[in-house]
Amino acid sequence: MRLKTIISAVVLLLVGLVVVAYAVAKSIDFNAYKDLVTQQVKVALGRELVIAGNVSVEIGFVPHLTAKQITLQNADWSDQRQMVSIDQLDAQIELLPLLFEQIRIRQITLSGGNVILERNEKGVGNWTFAGSASSNGSASPLPQVGRVKLENVKLRYRDPTHGLDQTLQVDNFSAETAQSTGAITWSLAGAASQNPINLQGSIGSINQMVTGPFPIDVQGAVGDVTLQSHAAIASLSTLHGLDVDLQVSGSDLAKINPLFGGSLPQTAAFKVATHLTDPDNGYRLDHTSINFGKSSLMGDVKILLNGDQPMVTAQLAGDRVDLADFGFAPSDEKSAPAPSSNRLFSTTPWNFDALRSVDADITASVGELLRGQSILKDGKLALTLRRGVLTLQSLTASIDQGQVNASGSLQAANDKPALDLQVKGTNIASAPLLTAAGLSDVLTAGALNLDIAVNGPASSEHDLMAGLSGNLHFNMGAGGLRNSFAQFLLADLTKLIAFGGTADATRINCLAGHFDIAKGIAATNSLVMDTPGAAILGTGNINLGAETLHMRVDSKSKQVSLAALAVPMLISGSLQHPDVAPDAIGALANTGDFVADTANTVTFGTLASLTGLGNGSGSVNACATAADASAKQTSAGSKIKEGAATVGNGAKQVIQGVGQGAGSAAKDVGNGIKSGLKSIFGN
Repeated sequence: MRLKTIISAVVLLLVGLVVVAYAVAKSIDFNAYKDLVTQQVKVALGRELVIAGNVSVEIGFVPHLTAKQITLQNADWSDQRQMVSIDQLDAQIELLPLLFEQIRIRQITLSGGNVILERNEKGVGNWTFAGSASSNGSASPLPQVGRVKLENVKLRYRDPTHGLDQTLQVDNFSAETAQSTGAITWSLAGAASQNPINLQGSIGSINQMVTGPFPIDVQGAVGDVTLQSHAAIASLSTLHGLDVDLQVSGSDLAKINPLFGGSLPQTAAFKVATHLTDPDNGYRLDHTSINFGKSSLMGDVKILLNGDQPMVTAQLAGDRVDLADFGFAPSDEKSAPAPSSNRLFSTTPWNFDALRSVDADITASVGELLRGQSILKDGKLALTLRRGVLTLQSLTASIDQGQVNASGSLQAANDKPALDLQVKGTNIASAPLLTAAGLSDVLTAGALNLDIAVNGPASSEHDLMAGLSGNLHFNMGAGGLRNSFAQFLLADLTKLIAFGGTADATRINCLAGHFDIAKGIAATNSLVMDTPGAAILGTGNINLGAETLHMRVDSKSKQVSLAALAVPMLISGSLQHPDVAPDAIGALANTGDFVADTANTVTFGTLASLTGLGNGSGSVNACATAADASAKQTSAGSKIKEGAATVGNGAKQVIQGVGQGAGSAAKDVGNGIKSGLKSIFGN
């Protein structure tokens, strides 16, 4: 009986408390609490809070409070007066705690408005509140909040030091505090630069925001990019003491461009992971792994900020790197955009501002480098960057059984940048290089020896080519030349050099040449090619600035029946649309007597006597020796003109036929050559 009485009394007490609480809440004019709330915020944050609109309450077991037109003052150093501007606030308030002068909010929803987060020149964020450090604990505590929601709020982040000004449209945001630990779980749905955002995660408690370290876990997707991060920040106010594990992946790097206004290339699917920390003098990216398609790189990166400008130190290594995975695939003629001009070399200025704003020490090693097929193996790279001077200290690699070495510098410290480059290759496979240059369908060749030493102004592609100086030596072994390409360059001479080849390709015994380059003019009198049907000598020059050429091709037939075809040819005009025509004067030397070696010592006599070229010898050394010998002589064209006396009727007929063949070939093959040249020069 006594237990029943006690239970009845408790029930009556609870009912009474509810009735009293309801009556108390009903009698409260919450507009009268505006000043109290603003005072509490002023003490806690050191900022002015203004509630300009009406404050109303809907009474129930869980009262709903609505306040309109709320603003929170920004930091005094900002040019934006308000940090927070909210159209409407809705709060679900627990009833019983009001009896004890406590405000416990079950859920608060902020609808419409703007929030700005920014940092000043010293790196201080506007979320650093002066009042939070100076509070002496005498003020009443702020309301306890269980869940916060944002709907249709625009969030803006500014950092003038790093040139950042990004806006995030928040459609829905929710954050809820766990009662046991105080940790806050959250989710976000919105958009940035029209890219959908769906993220979720957790952050530390309100107390950890002040005392640190402050944990942050994030996972989800921004547009096409998925990310996952586990982080801890020692000081949230200064964003110092970072300890972040980060992983980012996506199907194509170019899809990030709308987020940051960049111009990244289309790539294979990628995944990047790293561990980020911030020691006192900068940042570290340890255990970094970079994977694009089947390509991978790993290593460590350090960014030092204690000097006049940032210093980047990186050590990277990878087993396999395919340039196609990173967006550097050979151009597709069918999908390539139309050229913006008739130039092969663009006049668009190169921008080296980035090289002037950072220093660097970078070393890298790659087991295999590819561009469709293997280009090189066991590559090792070392470069430095100091105040706009990029120095390639060394680049070494193996190409098949050969070796390539390169060094050079790019002087970009002022408004007159200059390039200096040296490349030497010994017994390297030519096929990967021809493929990388887009010439694999035109030319195949054996082992290549290459020696390049060039320099010139580096303001643009055109300026570099127009001012290029230096020299180029090369020789390569047996291979093949596509007949349609040969026909375009040599017209009916193709029938001469095609002897011993196939229906599609002319067999080449060897190919060698030497170019002297001075202020954009690449001159040679020693471009030598040997085939089973004939030996070919090319002389003349290429004007890289004007993008024109003037070359002469002389031939020595190895077959008496083809002697009439051994007519000198002139190749001139633009690099994109060259013209091919016979040299009427030079044709005199190429009669039947020429084949019998009773004449024509003017062009090939010295070369034949030194190397045997033109008499069946076709080693790489034969072409190389012939090219060196020819380089020491005066123009072959001049010597032929000196030995010319008359032009016979037979020669005239040959010339006429050759000219017709050249015109037909130019019409059929011209577009293909133009495409090939563009592939070489990257346009």
